[in-house]
Amino acid sequence: MILRSMRGRALFVVGAVLATSIVAIVQPVTPATAAAAASVSCAPTPAGPDADVPPLASFTAQEPPQRLVDTRIGTGGVTGRVGAGCTMRIDASAAGVPTAAEALALSVTALATERGYLTVFPCASGRPETSNVNARTNQMPTPNLAIALLDDDGTVCIFSQKAAHLVVDMTGWWTADGATRFRSISPERVEDTRLGGGAAVPAETNHEIDLSGIVPAGTSAVVANLTVARPAGPGYVTAFPCGATPASSNLNFLAGEARAVAITVGISNDLKLCTRSNVAHHVVVDLMGFYEPTPQFGPTASLTPVAGTRLADSRTAAAPWTSRFGAGTVRSLRPTAGRADDSQATAVVVNTVATGASGPGHVSIFPCDVDVPSTSVLNFTAGEEATNLAVVDLSADGEICFYASTPVDLVVDLFGVMAAPSGSLVEHLRFDAHTWPAYSPAATDYAVECDDAPVDLELDPLVGTTMRVNNVPVSGGTIRLPGDDDRLTTVSLRRGSTTQMYYFRCVPDGFPRLEANRPGTPTPGWYLTLTGMTGGGSFAVILDEYGGPVWYKRLDRSGTDIERRSDGRIVWVPNLGSRYGIEPDAGYRAISLYGTLVDEYISYDEGGVEHPTDHHDFVELPNGRYALISYPIVSGVDLTALPGNGWTANDTIADNVIQEFDANGNVVWSWTLSDHFGYDEVPYPVRWDAGGPVDVWHMNALTATDDGSGDYIVTARHLDAAFRVDRVTDQIDWILGALPVSAPQLSGAPRLQILNDPLGGPRRPHHAQLNGDVVTLFDNRTDMGQASRAVAYRIDTVAETATLLWSVSAPSGQTAFGLGSVDPAGDGSFVVGWGPVQPMIQEFDANRNLVFEVRQLPGGQIYRVLKEPKAAWSASQLRAAAGGIAEAP
Repeated sequence: MILRSMRGRALFVVGAVLATSIVAIVQPVTPATAAAAASVSCAPTPAGPDADVPPLASFTAQEPPQRLVDTRIGTGGVTGRVGAGCTMRIDASAAGVPTAAEALALSVTALATERGYLTVFPCASGRPETSNVNARTNQMPTPNLAIALLDDDGTVCIFSQKAAHLVVDMTGWWTADGATRFRSISPERVEDTRLGGGAAVPAETNHEIDLSGIVPAGTSAVVANLTVARPAGPGYVTAFPCGATPASSNLNFLAGEARAVAITVGISNDLKLCTRSNVAHHVVVDLMGFYEPTPQFGPTASLTPVAGTRLADSRTAAAPWTSRFGAGTVRSLRPTAGRADDSQATAVVVNTVATGASGPGHVSIFPCDVDVPSTSVLNFTAGEEATNLAVVDLSADGEICFYASTPVDLVVDLFGVMAAPSGSLVEHLRFDAHTWPAYSPAATDYAVECDDAPVDLELDPLVGTTMRVNNVPVSGGTIRLPGDDDRLTTVSLRRGSTTQMYYFRCVPDGFPRLEANRPGTPTPGWYLTLTGMTGGGSFAVILDEYGGPVWYKRLDRSGTDIERRSDGRIVWVPNLGSRYGIEPDAGYRAISLYGTLVDEYISYDEGGVEHPTDHHDFVELPNGRYALISYPIVSGVDLTALPGNGWTANDTIADNVIQEFDANGNVVWSWTLSDHFGYDEVPYPVRWDAGGPVDVWHMNALTATDDGSGDYIVTARHLDAAFRVDRVTDQIDWILGALPVSAPQLSGAPRLQILNDPLGGPRRPHHAQLNGDVVTLFDNRTDMGQASRAVAYRIDTVAETATLLWSVSAPSGQTAFGLGSVDPAGDGSFVVGWGPVQPMIQEFDANRNLVFEVRQLPGGQIYRVLKEPKAAWSASQLRAAAGGIAEAP
């Protein structure tokens, strides 16, 4: 089935994309479900503020339709006619309408002895000068569909100009968000019992229409045109989800006539629609659209209900229509002119009343840029008023046109606007493959999980929007595109002076599925991280501030740390050991954005001892210099001073060494941690493997200070500490950490007094950085039974204190074990990498309000995430180089 835009055609329907247009059957029935609580007041209705209703994106069908009120038998609490000039108040919450509902789809039927009208409105806003139902005489049931805005307390009012019985059926409700969205298709005939000389459908028989293969799985309701032909007698027909027959009707008819009505009605879980009539008949069903599950990606139109705004009345001298319609006259309206949603409007819901006709005739309503159609929205006769609700697409100029076949006066009221999200230039933009992050008009880059196969792109532009796909002009509909790995598809949208460019990348197999959330407005920038650090595929990734992967490279092996070099190249390191680096001939790799191997950084063996490169950190220094960490294995060490048991006087340790190199790769400075700390200062020593070396210190982060001194900030997880190393003297200036088991310290450096921290300081920290006098670090708190934290301390070297400034705990109180990072920005915001905890990336503003987060589905982990300034790379640079595999040594 090829999907098509609704642009350029009218929905000549009664209540399309609203709910089933139900004509209440004349015989009163006992409701099968709870009725609403109703009351009547004949006091004047004071005017109030206009209802503030958000765009309503989702519709939920009531299956079967529920009778709220029937004054003929007292259903709902009111018995007898509603008096002339009186108002009925209906409490829909008494009928089980959810509190999230903002508006109801109501079929309102009047049974009156004289002509009059009904107005449906939110009680608190006061009655508008519009009508929803124009009653006929002689107790003839006169129904119409109404979009009933609810007050905050779940009530809605109905004003009756003349005395009348009221029957009110609810067919569903709208919410601001939910599980369904409307989707239009090219009209498709799905049933016609006349074909091939078929027999009429017998009276009181459920007629089943199977829509499987026509609508997708999960469809909850359909919009269709229902026609009855050649009925054996007067009667009614009902459309309903197979399995339940409501006590209501969609269409009433006389013997032998053909009558049609548009319906929006629920269908069964197995995608079947049923019809039923009290007489033998033929049935024809033309499908116009359906309510499908909310699409995984892309914009969708939402309904903004309007309490009632009069657009035109040809009986008056007021513009835009100042005289009666003549036979064959066509007149136009611009129904959304002056509204805030004018530029995003795609269709309108209008109620049209024909009155004072000189003879029988009909009215057609359509976008003004198409020909007058042969179908009608409204049929009328002389001496009677007729009214109908219709949803009509707007023309390219935002207009709708009205054609009258016979002289008549028309009154038109606006009751709703269908509009795309603010800023969007399309009503639909979606692939048939999973696409992320969530669509935003301002976001530009997206991943599509094409599975290395062709994909379909569906586009439906707003009026006035022109489109190009891969620079080829397109008009809309469904476009088949190649979906091979790493392929980039561009979509260009233009309307007036506004141009939007979108980039969709087919990501390869194994690429992590990410989900981004933006509760705030993060500063534009690039998020650099490495995914899949243990097992399976591994990717270096750069995300934008919407979570879109603008650049990535597949890596030949799993990795840990990743950094940006000042020249824009990427430095990353494979996972060189299960806990720390142990591979003697491997190290950090510098690659261009295109993945070309530029440099490899490997630590240097000293004193006849192998110094394998560690994978925890790389520090770029001025003038091409750099620093690495190494974990040399040292034997014959007396560890009896270590706290706990299992250590010997002739043991083996993994020591920690910092090596600084010049631009030519020569070691110019080396610093060994065991020269400055005693074993009795270690609160958390670990022997990872039986008989293996003891990981005494576990240096897991190394950063250069920002003051030009050349000093380093070192984080040592098993020391529960971060400290400053003086590059000139090799001495430790200060130590920030929890108090050791024994007080004496080999270095003689002051251990800062920790203030304002209820947890007494960091435990198993990561990624300490010093900016000015503030240290930020990731406080992992492994084996403490406490949540990991991102923390900041102000350092006062004179008072020898570290005062906690702020603390942010891991989502759901979880612990990140051996991973995690905190990356502060100059504006006070900071990005936290939570390791294996989801969401694994969170960004907070200077007031510690969450503004951005990313999670991996169904799970995953990162070692670290860094936020780079937007000026680090241009988006075009990143897109041009994205995809492929990074070169290995």
